[in-house]
This record gives sequence, C-alpha cells and structure tokens, in this order.
Amino acid sequence: MDASASEAPPDDVADPGGPPVSSGPLALAVARERMLVLLAGAGRAMKAQDIAAAIGEDVSDTSNGRRTETTRSRLKALVREGRVTEDPTAWFAIAPAPARNGQDGAAMA
Repeated sequence: MDASASEAPPDDVADPGGPPVSSGPLALAVARERMLVLLAGAGRAMKAQDIAAAIGEDVSDTSNGRRTETTRSRLKALVREGRVTEDPTAWFAIAPAPARNGQDGAAMA
C-alpha cells in the first residue's frame, strides 16, 4: 500500500467543518447524541431551528419546517428526561449536572 495515498473518510463520519445536511431526518440516536454534544459545548441556550441546522438537519424552505419540528420534539423528550432545559420557551440548553451528595468534602451536620 502506498503511504502517500489518502483514503476518503467513511460516509458516516461528519466533516470537521460541520455535519452534512441530511435529506431525511437523522436517526434518533444520532440526533440525540449530536444535540447533547452541541448544547454541552455551546455553553448557552439555543433555538430549536439553530440546533437543527447545526446538527445537519435540512432547515431550508423546501423542508417546510419539518426537520425543525422533529428536532424540537426530540429536544422536548430530552427535557422530560432531565438532560436538557427549556427556558425561556423554545430555547434549549444542556441541563446542569446533578449535585453529588457527600462528594464535595463538606461535613454533614
């Protein structure tokens, strides 16, 4: 094998410049992982449409908002699970990590 030859990355690997736009909805597990990673790295609340675009969903006029609504529905499920917060309405952020009782080194009274 020629060491100078470069191989193309597999189709399921996202481009370092951002995820490719999908023609249909992303698989649930893929979308959930991308949303959680995005929100954890953002450090701020984001709108559902911005999240949908950032994870590679088609938010163009031709999708008629379907991919944004799919993303919003998936974000609401993450809110119910306690992994994401929504405040104010339609703005989503990663949920803070739960406090670990007795792990902070403080004496219990």
